[in-house]
Amino acid sequence: TTSLTSSAQSTPVTSSSALSVLSASAAFAPPLLLSAQISNDGLRMIVFFDSSTDRGGSKIEKYDGSFKCHKLLSFERDTQSDCVWLADNQVQVTFAASDRNVVVGDTVSIRQKSLRSGFCATSSSCEYSPSTSFVLVLAPSQPVLPTPAVTASREISACDDIIVDPTNSIGSGGRSWASVQWFVEFTSVPSGT
Repeated sequence: TTSLTSSAQSTPVTSSSALSVLSASAAFAPPLLLSAQISNDGLRMIVFFDSSTDRGGSKIEKYDGSFKCHKLLSFERDTQSDCVWLADNQVQVTFAASDRNVVVGDTVSIRQKSLRSGFCATSSSCEYSPSTSFVLVLAPSQPVLPTPAVTASREISACDDIIVDPTNSIGSGGRSWASVQWFVEFTSVPSGT
């Protein structure tokens, strides 16, 4: 039991906790995938592990910056996606511009011999995370809703083609639209035609 005195109130604060001391040769359990969730805008994915990792230090040269995700994880288009560690148990995936990025229900797994416990710097008996485990990709918690933005000429002559451009629309999550529906409504005939 530890007793501390709070300087603000001058009253003793007590806490109790257990401390275990392990030998330098103790084996640490390898981190496992906990979850993978697509960001609200659909352009990224956050992958969580159940414990502190070595950030792929044995496989990734500069793991303190951005690196190609295929060095650590396996998922659709992992060779084109960039990863960066947000914490010892959390990595952010930024998808490449593509129509074939990860979708809800896809799988994410750890590459063979790429990740160990974050305590492995002091232990030579650390195991790598199993490459056989995987998680299913979860949907965004609050996805950005699609917002159509259509541009067209205000006036055209009788022989001109009508060109409608929807490319400024947002909310596709960096993927092709699942479906697009166009509705044309006739409102009136201009006078003099």
